Amino acid sequence: VSTQSTWGLNEKQVTDTLKNQPLTASLLELHSKFGADKRLFTVATKVHDDRHRLLLASYIASNKISSAVQIESGISYLAKNPDVKEGDAQFEKECGVGIVISDEDLDKLVSDRFQEIKETVLQERYQFNLDAFFGKLKKDDHLRWAPPAKLKQVLEQQFLTLVGPKTAEDEAAKDKKKEKPKKEVEKKKKKKKKKKKKKK
Repeated sequence: VSTQSTWGLNEKQVTDTLKNQPLTASLLELHSKFGADKRLFTVATKVHDDRHRLLLASYIASNKISSAVQIESGISYLAKNPDVKEGDAQFEKECGVGIVISDEDLDKLVSDRFQEIKETVLQERYQFNLDAFFGKLKKDDHLRWAPPAKLKQVLEQQFLTLVGPKTAEDEAAKDKKKEKPKKEVEKKKKKKKKKKKKKK
C-alpha cells in the first residue's frame, strides 16, 4: 500500500510510518478491512488496543463517526471504558454518532444561542466576553460536534453582524475597564502600607 497517495500523508509522515513496524501493520490491517482514509490513520496512530482500533474504524468507515472532534471523543471514552462493544448506547452518545452539522445547521445553532442573550450582547458590545461564550458553546449538546475553528469563525462573524464595527465609544469603554483593576491594585497597596506603619 502506498502510504502517501492512499492515506494522504506528507513525506515526513510516510518516513516515520515506514520506520514504525507496528503502525505499518495496523494500517495494513485497517486498509484490508475498511479501505484507506486519513481519519483511520489518526486511529492507527492514537489507539493501541486492537479491539478499540477496529471498533472506531468500523464507525468511521460507515460514516457514523466523521469529524475529528467525534474521533477524539471516541478515543477518550474508550480509554476510560475499555469494555465497550459496537452498538453501546452511551458510547454512541458520547461520540455524537450519526450527528453531522452542516454549515446551515451551524449558522442557525449559533444564531439561536445569540438570540438567547441578545440584549446582554447589545448592551455590553465589545466588553462582552466572546471567548467565554465560545467555551460554553463547545460544551453544547450539538455544537460540541462542530469543528472548533469553524465554530469560532461563525461566532465572530455573527457577533460582528449583531453589534456592528467597533466604535470610539467601544475603545473608551475598553480603556475604562483596564483602569479599574489598576485602581484596585493601588488601593490594596495603600492598605498594606498603612498596616505596616501601624505595626511599627
